[in-house]
Amino acid sequence: MAFTEPNLHSRNLKFISMMFIVYWALGLAPAGDSIRLIFINYEITNPAALPWIAHTILFYFAWRFYLSSRNMIKHGVIKTINTSLSGKHESLLYRLLEKRAREDYIKNQKNNFQKEREDYALEKSINTYNNVDFSTTPQELKYEYGELCLSYQAYYREPRLPGNDFRGYTIKYRWFHFLWFKAWKIFEFLTGKEETPDYLIPWVLFLFALLTSAFNILGVTARNIPW
Repeated sequence: MAFTEPNLHSRNLKFISMMFIVYWALGLAPAGDSIRLIFINYEITNPAALPWIAHTILFYFAWRFYLSSRNMIKHGVIKTINTSLSGKHESLLYRLLEKRAREDYIKNQKNNFQKEREDYALEKSINTYNNVDFSTTPQELKYEYGELCLSYQAYYREPRLPGNDFRGYTIKYRWFHFLWFKAWKIFEFLTGKEETPDYLIPWVLFLFALLTSAFNILGVTARNIPW
C-alpha cells in the first residue's frame, strides 16, 4: 500500500528542508558558472540566484504549514492543559491551587458572600448557622476565551444555611502566570500525542535546514564537523 501524506503543507516543508540538509551534508555545489539541465534544452547561466529562490521556497512552505497547522496545535495544547481536579486531592498541583483558591476567596469574595448569608438568615429568621468555618475546593483549570482560568467552589460547613452554603468562582490568570505548568503541558503534548510527529518533525527539519544554510554561508562543511 502506497504511503500518502495527509498534510500537503507538512510534506512540502519536510521535502524542501531535507533538500537543504542533503545539499550541505553531501557537500554539493555548482561545478561551474552554468548548469545544463539534462531533459530540458536550457542552461542556467546565473546559479547565484538559486540560493535566493531555494530560500524563498523554504520560507513560503514554512509559512503555509504554519497557517495550516497553528489552530490544530493550539487546540491540541489547550486540550492538554485543561485539567479536571476531581480525585486529585493528593497531588502537588491540587494543593497549590487549593491555596490559591482560598487566598482569592478571602481577599475578593468572602465579605460579599458572608453578607449575603447574613441577610438571608435575617430574612428567614434563621439564628443558628455557620458563617465562619469554610473550605475552598478547586474544580478545574482550563482555558476560556484565551485566558487560563481556575474554577473553584467555596462552601460553609454545618450548621448549614439551606440554598446558601456554597458559591462557585473563577480566577483568571494572565499569560505570564503558571508558565511552568504550561511548559510542562506543552512537553506532555509533544511527547504523548500520536499526532505530534505531524506537527513537530516539519519544524525540526526546517530549523536544521536553516542551520545548514548558515553553515554554507560561513563555509562550514559536513567534513569540518567532528562526528
